[in-house]
Amino acid sequence: MLGLPHSKFRPVMYATLMVDLCKLCKTFPRAMSACVRECFARMNTMDMNLRFRLAEWLAYHLSCFEYVWPWSKWEHVLTKPEHDGQRQFCGLVLDKLVRLSYWERIHSVVPPQFQVLLPPKPIPAKIEYEENELAAEILQKVRAKTSAEDLDVWLESISETNELSAFDLCNLLVRVILDAGSKSYTHMLTLLERYTGPLVVRVTALGRQSEMSLIDGVMEVWKEAPQRVVMAVDRLMTLRLVSAEAVISWIFHKNPFKAANDSLSFATVWEVLHCALDKTVARVQDAKEDLVGHNLDIQGLSLLEEKNLSNIKDVPEDLLAYVKETLAHQEAAFVLLLTSFAVEWSPSYTSVEEHVAKCTDSDEDAHIVFQYNCLVALLREYNTQFAMISGLAADKLKELEAPGLLEAIQKYLLL
Repeated sequence: MLGLPHSKFRPVMYATLMVDLCKLCKTFPRAMSACVRECFARMNTMDMNLRFRLAEWLAYHLSCFEYVWPWSKWEHVLTKPEHDGQRQFCGLVLDKLVRLSYWERIHSVVPPQFQVLLPPKPIPAKIEYEENELAAEILQKVRAKTSAEDLDVWLESISETNELSAFDLCNLLVRVILDAGSKSYTHMLTLLERYTGPLVVRVTALGRQSEMSLIDGVMEVWKEAPQRVVMAVDRLMTLRLVSAEAVISWIFHKNPFKAANDSLSFATVWEVLHCALDKTVARVQDAKEDLVGHNLDIQGLSLLEEKNLSNIKDVPEDLLAYVKETLAHQEAAFVLLLTSFAVEWSPSYTSVEEHVAKCTDSDEDAHIVFQYNCLVALLREYNTQFAMISGLAADKLKELEAPGLLEAIQKYLLL
């Protein structure tokens, strides 16, 4: 289950198996508990992805056994600084428990001293419609099921008279849609799909900045509900309203990787980033499978692996163009991710690893270690994708004068 970069089977298989073993084998719970203790002791040095994987498993396991856990043995984490790995892990477990049940239930079963680590109640941030006439008008049209075409025409007609910038209008529109669809996940999907048209028009005209304003809107509405944030951003990406590059730009613009003491905010961002990268990788894989479906010969398959798509023959041009486009988006996303980390670090770090090794337990140094651990976890998980853009990334990092980061990347990619 804790294999890197990925477990051999889906984590839910291991989780289900351990639940059954706990019920069938009297000695298994003791052995499992010892394993958890060992993992918990190493939490500050554990790979970031393993920390999340372990938290998801433990939350699922507790949900199968009436949420019984010896929390008193972990009580010492409450006096640790907020950037401490063990404290953050406890917060992650509680967040996952809330997702599997509901806030009031988890609040009632968790010891009072641990309730400080509980996430806020997952409710949307309401828009003050009484003070915002434009938002109230948009809400009225959304609830009246005004067609996407009519809503778009109306928004165009008021664009010259309202005081909002085009980006703010884009942000307000998605916030109202999410607020109107906050009753359930299905409501949200229905409204986002219904009003994709007006959003596409504005995103196409305004570019990446407007995509970032959409993500801002999602965070403003669902800042207390990380799971809904991930769901909403995932849907925006599916509808091609938000790209992986926009997600990465938004993340580093907000600098959440510096917020090592804000575990809930970071956990949300970490999930959103993985959602964006996974969707980008999946699109490339789907496009390649479409190509393979055209019965490529051995030479064609070889060219596909080498990304030498121009010489592949007997394939529809539109399909070939789509494969090139998805590969280009993947390449751009992973290059942007590396260069964004490079900008965060001082060019004076001739060796990032050596600098991290010298870090103390201060808050300032904790942010540096935190960022480094995030990067290493990403390099391990997406090793194949990073290796594909290693040459281009190396050139970009040299331009940014980040030799220390380049050295660390080459080590983890085994270049």
